[in-house]
Amino acid sequence: MTDLAPNLNQDRVQDWISKNPCPGQIDIRFAEPLSRHLYIRAGGSARLFLIPKDRDALVWSLELVADFKAKLLILGLGSNLLVSDLGFDGVVIKSTQMNLDFEVLDLDRIHSGSSLAVSTFLRKGLDVGLGNFSFLAGIPGAIGGAVVMNAGTNLGETRERLTQVEVIDRGGVKRIIEGQSLGFSYRENHFLSPGEVVWSTTWRAEAGDREELKRQYDEVLSRRKQIQPLEWPSFGSVFKNPSGTSLKAWQVIEKLGLRGHQMGQAQISLKHPNWIVNLGGAKVCDIVALIEGVKARSLKELGILMQEEVKIVG
Repeated sequence: MTDLAPNLNQDRVQDWISKNPCPGQIDIRFAEPLSRHLYIRAGGSARLFLIPKDRDALVWSLELVADFKAKLLILGLGSNLLVSDLGFDGVVIKSTQMNLDFEVLDLDRIHSGSSLAVSTFLRKGLDVGLGNFSFLAGIPGAIGGAVVMNAGTNLGETRERLTQVEVIDRGGVKRIIEGQSLGFSYRENHFLSPGEVVWSTTWRAEAGDREELKRQYDEVLSRRKQIQPLEWPSFGSVFKNPSGTSLKAWQVIEKLGLRGHQMGQAQISLKHPNWIVNLGGAKVCDIVALIEGVKARSLKELGILMQEEVKIVG
C-alpha cells in the first residue's frame, strides 16, 4: 500500500483511540484485506477497517475520520464495488452490523435498518405477509447499498418503494429525507452529502398472500440463476444500459465479440457478457483493463459511450 496518509498509521490511531475510547461496540482492524469483504474476491487492503455495531460506534467512527482528515469508504456487503490492488489508503466503515432493525409500521409500511441484507428484508416481509419487492429479489447487497445506488432490475427500482431515509453525518447529526427530497436517477441518488451514512429506511409495501409472494420471488431468483453467472465471484452488472441506442449493455458487448474475453483470471462472462467474473486469483487491474477495453472499443467501433455501474475506488 502506498503511504498517502502517514498520519493514519497504527500507532497514531491507537493513541487517538486510547484518548477517545469508543462508547459503543466496534471491531477495529488494521491492514484488513478487502478481498475478504467484496463479492469479486479481489482488491488490496484498507489502512483502517471499522465495523461499528451500534449508533454510538458509528458516530465515533465518523469522528475519527474527521479528526484524521482521512478518506472514507462506506462498505456494505461489497456487491457493486472494486478497490484497487494497491488498497484503500483511508478508513473503511463496514456498515453491515450497525442497524439490523425491522419493524412493520402499519399495513403498508416497513421500517428497516440499513445493515439488513436485502434477502433478509424480503424474508422478514414475507413472514408478515408484506411484499411487492420483486425488483429486489436476488440483489446481493444490503438495504443501505440499495438506497445509495437506487438498486433495481427491469421489474422496478428502489425509488418506487422508498418513502423515507434517515442519515447520520460526521458530527453525529441525524437528517430525515423524504418525499420530493428523495432524488434519484438510474443507479444513483442525489440527496446524500459527502460523509453521510444511511442509518434507516422506510418503505411502502403491499399486503399479500405469503405463498404467492414467495412464488413471485422464487420465480425471479430462478430466472437470475439461469442467465447470470452466480457460480463465480463477481460484482454484478458492469455497465449501465447506454443512452442513445436501443442496445442493452450486454448486447453492446456481444456485438463487439467480447463474450468470454479474458485478462489473467478475470473474464467477461460466457453466460452473461455484462458481468465480469473472477475465475480464481483475478487482479483488479485485469478487471479494470477489461472494463476500459469495452469502453474504448464501443466508442470507437459503435459510437456508443459506455458507463460503468460498478463503483471503482483507487
